Amino acid sequence: MVWMIIGLILFLLLFIIVMSKVNLILHYSYNNHIHCISVAIRLYGIQLLSIERKYENNREKDWLDTLMEIDIQEEVQSFQTDLKTFKHWMKQGTKLFKEAMQQINIKKLDWKTAIGTGDASSTGIVTGSLWMVKGTIIGALHEITNLNKQPSIEMIPNFQQKLLQSKIDCIVSIRIGKAIYMFLKVMRNFPVKKEAYI
Repeated sequence: MVWMIIGLILFLLLFIIVMSKVNLILHYSYNNHIHCISVAIRLYGIQLLSIERKYENNREKDWLDTLMEIDIQEEVQSFQTDLKTFKHWMKQGTKLFKEAMQQINIKKLDWKTAIGTGDASSTGIVTGSLWMVKGTIIGALHEITNLNKQPSIEMIPNFQQKLLQSKIDCIVSIRIGKAIYMFLKVMRNFPVKKEAYI
């Protein structure tokens, strides 16, 4: 009788764990060659893991110089073409990857970018191009994941000075049971090759 009760309790605990949702909280910001990223994993409001990293590289090539060296319209069109190819590839032959992505729920996505080139004309062109890129990415996310809330996307042009600032806040959730199931399915379809030693 005691073992039955213990077994029932363990079964209930396992069921609760499998049905529980784990939240992945991501924050990324960029400002003047400084990258900051933080990742946290929470379960029922309890923080299981937290990682914060800050990376600064003043030797990076100035972003405006890089921007002026490329054809913005051509790069945006190339990006959109690559994304369409990726989505077609998913629909045609990557049923497993598509199934895995559809298990992901995006509960929050805020993406704010402020940009200025120091010139009103080029600032307008760059802002419009980045709007297109962001719109394309959000459209792809609508197709391959579950967006529980409409993303908040902002583009703030600064016509007076040269700057580039960007901030992304994202909360992603997935049921532990589904994550385990997809992991096992991937391992079954893509087994690790063992090296033979003679």
